[in-house]
Amino acid sequence: MSDEFYKVAAKLSQSINADCAVVLIGSAARACRTENSDIDILFVCSVRVPAIPVISGYHIKFSTEADFLRRLNAGEDFEAWCVRYGVQLLDRGAWERIKSSSANVWPRWDIKVVHGIRRLFLASELSKMGDREAAREELIFVLGHIARGLLLKNGRFPLSRPELAEQVNELGYPELAALHERLRNADLPCETDISLALNYSKRLLIYLDRATYGKIAREHSRIDRGKESKRVEFQTTRNVKS
Repeated sequence: MSDEFYKVAAKLSQSINADCAVVLIGSAARACRTENSDIDILFVCSVRVPAIPVISGYHIKFSTEADFLRRLNAGEDFEAWCVRYGVQLLDRGAWERIKSSSANVWPRWDIKVVHGIRRLFLASELSKMGDREAAREELIFVLGHIARGLLLKNGRFPLSRPELAEQVNELGYPELAALHERLRNADLPCETDISLALNYSKRLLIYLDRATYGKIAREHSRIDRGKESKRVEFQTTRNVKS
C-alpha cells in the first residue's frame, strides 16, 4: 500500500477529535485503477465535518457514521461495496463499529432500478435539448445502475466501474457491457449511441421492474404537465399585462 495513501488519511483526520475512519475505495482499492482516474477515498466521522480538505488527484466521499449505516442497512450498494472491498487506512473506532454491524447485508437490486429510471428520464430530457455530453454522463449512470441491478438480482456483487463490463459480459449482457464502455471512453459520444442507450435502457428497466417503471413514468408525466401548466399561466399573465 502506498505511503501517500496514509499521508492523505492523516491529513483528513488531523483536525478531527471525534471518532473517524479513512478507507481507500473504488478501483484503487482493487488495484485496477487507470492512470486517468482519481483515487477514491471514503471519510467517515461520528460527527458532521464542516469543511473537507481538497486534495489534488483524490475524490473524497464524506459521510457521517449514522448516515453511512442508514444507507447500508437500507440496501444501497455503494456502502456495501465499501465495507466489502474497501481498504482501511485509518480507524478511530468508526469503521470497526460499521463492519461489526453489517454482517450479511446484501444490497437491494430494486433500488438500482429506481435510480436508473429517474436518471433515464433526465438523460432523455437532456438529449431532446441537444446537450449530448450531459445526456452521455447521465446514461453512463443509467447503464451502470442497470448493470449493478442485474448483477445483484443474480447474486453477484458488482465490482468497480472498470471491472463492470467483464462481469456483465459473463452474466450474458454483452450489448450492455459494450455500450457502457463506449459511452465511458468516447471523447464525444455519437448520436447513434445516445439513442441506442436511451432505448436499450428503457427496455432493460421495464424488463427488471415493469410496475415501478410505469409508476415513475406516470409521476414524471404529472410533474411535466404541472410545469407546462405553470408556464402557460405565466405567459398568459405576461401577455395580459403587456
